[in-house]
Amino acid sequence: MQATTNPQQKNRPIRYKYKPKFLPLIFAILVFALLSYLTINDAIHNDRGLIINHIFRFSRRGATVLYSIIGLFFSLTLFIFIALFYTNIATKKEIFVFDSQINLPKSVFSRDMIAVKYKHILSLKLRTIKNQRSILIEHRSGTTVISEGMLENKAAFESLMQHLAFYNSI
Repeated sequence: MQATTNPQQKNRPIRYKYKPKFLPLIFAILVFALLSYLTINDAIHNDRGLIINHIFRFSRRGATVLYSIIGLFFSLTLFIFIALFYTNIATKKEIFVFDSQINLPKSVFSRDMIAVKYKHILSLKLRTIKNQRSILIEHRSGTTVISEGMLENKAAFESLMQHLAFYNSI
């Protein structure tokens, strides 16, 4: 189900589900769990130095520290994906488009909602990075980003862009 609206009642909002996709998160959790395990295991059981492209030379201790830092980075990334997965299951996030304002989640991790009146929007920008589109809403309270990947599908993203452009131009 995409956006829903009731044409007979003008005060009812248009709603868009806004949450991370389930399967890519599971895949990312598994990949980073494996990478974290492998690099931390290498750090624990390391017994030799490391040479990278005959440029960087690490002693046994230096290689152990490098493996530990990489393992900690993978572990931190794993915990971020686990937090996203938890928010995907534990919270019901939606974007509400009203006639005078839009209600958005404050961030991907937050349960808090912010209300942005259309007259307080300073600019709307469409940003594309590696085929991932986002809407940047610059308003009096800061900047809010709505990612296409967090909406149900591309049609919902297009519909939301049209609603924002329409209401912002009034």
